[in-house]
Amino acid sequence: MATSDALSALVSAARLVAGGIVYRRAVSRIAITFLLLVTTGMLLVALLLSGCYAGYQIMIHHGVTEDNATLVVLAAIVVLTVASATLAIQAIQRLRDAMPVPPTHRVKRIAEAFLEGFAEDEEKEY
Repeated sequence: MATSDALSALVSAARLVAGGIVYRRAVSRIAITFLLLVTTGMLLVALLLSGCYAGYQIMIHHGVTEDNATLVVLAAIVVLTVASATLAIQAIQRLRDAMPVPPTHRVKRIAEAFLEGFAEDEEKEY
């Protein structure tokens, strides 16, 4: 009996350690992915800004006034920003839809249904 208790304690301790390692690895992978996404985003912004400046310079070189070139570049930046924000919002909504329903939500629904049924029973008695 003592051996089985010791063995079960050892198994539960091993589960805790293994679970902690898996959790740390998952958090580490998420953090690395996030940092790579941020770095990539910063590089893309730098590339877009340099492209806008190059477009501005090309327009100036070909005889477009500075004000008109500025307006064209500003309009392009606004369009890119709106498109990017729209894509980000859609991605967040898809991510939210893909997430499983948390167990607390189910418990809340069950509790509300129980209380509604309980209230109906109370009303019938009077």
